[in-house]
Amino acid sequence: MMAGAAYAQSPNASTAAAGSGPYPAVMEADPGLTTHMVYRPRELAALGERKLPIVVWGNGACVNTGNAFRTFLTEIASYGFLAVAVGPLGPERAVANPPPAANPAPAVPAPRTQAAPALPPAATKASQLIDALNWAIAENGRRGSRYFGKLDTSKVAAMGMSCGGLQAIDAAHDPRVTTLGVWNSGVIANGPDPRVFAGANATKESLQTLRVPAIYVSGDASDIAFPNAEDDFARLSQIPVFRAWREKTGHGGTYNEPNGGAFGRVAVDWLQWQLQGDSRAAAIFVGANCGLCSHPEWHVSKKQIDAPSLAFAFELRATVAAPTVLGQVPNGMRRIVDITGGTFEGPGIKGKVRPGGADWQIVRADGFTELDTRYTIETDKGQLVYVQNAGMRHAPPDVMQQLLAGQPVDPKLVYFRTVPKFETSAPELQWLTRAVFIGLGERYPTEVVVRFWRVE
Repeated sequence: MMAGAAYAQSPNASTAAAGSGPYPAVMEADPGLTTHMVYRPRELAALGERKLPIVVWGNGACVNTGNAFRTFLTEIASYGFLAVAVGPLGPERAVANPPPAANPAPAVPAPRTQAAPALPPAATKASQLIDALNWAIAENGRRGSRYFGKLDTSKVAAMGMSCGGLQAIDAAHDPRVTTLGVWNSGVIANGPDPRVFAGANATKESLQTLRVPAIYVSGDASDIAFPNAEDDFARLSQIPVFRAWREKTGHGGTYNEPNGGAFGRVAVDWLQWQLQGDSRAAAIFVGANCGLCSHPEWHVSKKQIDAPSLAFAFELRATVAAPTVLGQVPNGMRRIVDITGGTFEGPGIKGKVRPGGADWQIVRADGFTELDTRYTIETDKGQLVYVQNAGMRHAPPDVMQQLLAGQPVDPKLVYFRTVPKFETSAPELQWLTRAVFIGLGERYPTEVVVRFWRVE
């Protein structure tokens, strides 16, 4: 068991800024991870049952100095995160703004025929971000650790600035990482080998194997990494990605400003959304009028970030017989509701519901109903479509009691949603089989109405 006194805090921890969040934070060296610096809320007991998501960080210029981005990372930790930066404690100096010469990213990608510039090997490597993650997970499970049971190991961000951003891209391929943050950075096209100058396997090809949401933040066109970030964003299509750049901001960002400046605020918001599920923070990034979208200093592009839109497909009205009640089975009461006919109509499609289908229901003791409906519809052109519609229906107990008794109830009081699957051999109806649909249902004594929407 390691006593709390064995954890060596920075000598300046008591006087350094503690962040603007609800949990004043400290930076410290942990004897179990002497190659890194740890940022955390000072009073872990103040968290109560709340657990800390994990952020692993790679430094600009790949410097081996864990306090290089102290102000920025302290701000993050003060909002209920454990942040672990590569490198031990170094001199107290402004290393968060590396000079352009220290950054390996050229302003314009080198032509394919041009020899790559010679750069020294990196002082750090991407695997050190994974070392930080391994340590945090082990501490969360180690009895006697101050972090025992206090970390959310299912919520992990890999982030880094400049050279460290390339390390974060590499580390984000670890299946335990759930989001990626790339700051004043991007993969260099046709440049020097990133495995040498950044200690990271970060290539344009490796971008295509990313599987987690990502944010790319940079300064304006004066930022030496600006074109690389823009190119990465253009290439990424398989993941949600948010791209933001700030006017009148260079490669050094705002990391050394109080509480990390504007970049600190964006980082906290992204992490609160991605790792803590904060709906207020989500509004900073989601929607046409998102917080950053309407901010005059920021320019935003995004892919797969906004909620998907819905396109109306058709409305179906099915007539139904009285339920056949089989009685109690292991999962609840089994009911079968036969479909006797009906109609459907939508843009470019209409027809009838053929009799012979049914809804096989399981009704739990509280009235919650699992739906498994299977039937066939026929268009006015004679095309057949098989429908399998799984869903659920629930309402307050008194409303469910009336509904199950066959009495009319206000549809607004009932949650009735389905997810249909369609099968058809008709070539012109293949759009039904190649998209996800949702259904919003209404139950009446002798009729069920379902309006189907295609997820765009």
